[in-house]
Amino acid sequence: MSSPRKSLSLDLARLREACELALTACDGIAKTARRLRLPMPSPATDPVTVYLTSRCNSYRRGLGATGEAAGDELVRAIERILAGSYTLAAIATRTQIAMIGLHITALNSEIVISAPAVRATNGERPPSLAALTTDDEVLSFATLLAAGKADFHSQLRTDTAGLHDGRDALRRSVEILREAMSNAEGPAAFLERFGRWIGDYAEAIEHLDDSVSEWNERYVQIRNQTNDVVEQYIGKQAAAMQGESREVNPSAAWAAYREYTSIPMDPVDCAGFPRLSAG
Repeated sequence: MSSPRKSLSLDLARLREACELALTACDGIAKTARRLRLPMPSPATDPVTVYLTSRCNSYRRGLGATGEAAGDELVRAIERILAGSYTLAAIATRTQIAMIGLHITALNSEIVISAPAVRATNGERPPSLAALTTDDEVLSFATLLAAGKADFHSQLRTDTAGLHDGRDALRRSVEILREAMSNAEGPAAFLERFGRWIGDYAEAIEHLDDSVSEWNERYVQIRNQTNDVVEQYIGKQAAAMQGESREVNPSAAWAAYREYTSIPMDPVDCAGFPRLSAG
């Protein structure tokens, strides 16, 4: 009697190897997504910097939540591939035995995998920025900006190497999958789509990091432009405590404020990840 697995071209050992390898991509997505949920600190306490930091953290949380959901969906896809193949192999074996006249009871062929992970969405909206309207408000803004850190992003970039490594592992797992089973085209195509999505996800994260790097550069430049007016404003405040009156030209602070509020921190777009069908 020929082996049913041989006739189906189903190598369960190699199939499991492919699925274990595909989990590397899940690990890379999950690790990156969790790190994105860690907020970055505001480098200065002026209202514009706090606003830009809040927007950045909102986008990071969004990317983190997307990554965690995507990683779970990829695990579910791997579950389905493996569970479906085990069920198919069992049916083939029982059918082969039934063909020689032995009585075989019905097999429950339902493929059971984990339910999708459900994350509560808080529906947060990126914060808004209230405009400054008086000279004292803008001079205070410049002073708080000057008191911030000189550089804040060099140590905070998100490492996407795990995503790229995971995408490569997923590509290799597809090759093994095609060798391990004759009817691999559907599952392989799904994993290939997921691999392309991982590349898009990494690009979205890198785009956000690049935006923050550009912000960091302009932040440093604008801080340097306000050094003189900030020194004058601090001197004015100290003199006021001694009963003296001094005037400060706020034009440099206003120029810095207008330039700083023009920095874009646009939403980061990332295409939706592939999802399993209900069937």
